[in-house]
Amino acid sequence: MENLQEIRLEQHELIKNRIKQSISQVCANYISIAYDLKEISTKKLYIDAGYSGMGKYALSEFGISEDKCSWLIKVAEKFCLPEQAELMPQYKDFGISVLREMLPLSDEKLEEIDTSTTVAQIRNMKKEAKEELKEKSIEEQYGPIDDLNNQLLFSIVNLITDKLINAYED
Repeated sequence: MENLQEIRLEQHELIKNRIKQSISQVCANYISIAYDLKEISTKKLYIDAGYSGMGKYALSEFGISEDKCSWLIKVAEKFCLPEQAELMPQYKDFGISVLREMLPLSDEKLEEIDTSTTVAQIRNMKKEAKEELKEKSIEEQYGPIDDLNNQLLFSIVNLITDKLINAYED
């Protein structure tokens, strides 16, 4: 009976290891796709294929939505080694869903994340960062507004800040 139990445990371990390896390959495949999409976008190769935009190209050619194409390209830009379809060493053990969630975080916040950090925890970090941005006034961030040019700058910065805050929601 013990022998049968040992065989079952070995089988389970083998299957579990295959699943882990397959999951790792899925992430590697996503990174490869992300890098290649970035290359097509950067070099504007989609134009040669007759498309007006990268999102339309990705949807038509690969069935990848414009939104997914966009965040995959951002993952490649932020987390891949230069000119390589490979993650930087500090990000190589992260899954694609975690990398996607990490996109809007500052370098300072990224240093707080390790492989045990969950997507839910990262979303909470993004929420906290958004609240911190809201709490800081424009004057605290950029100095006093004292003339018309600064008021124009204030309006532009305010618009950009709103866009950044909304990015944390995505």
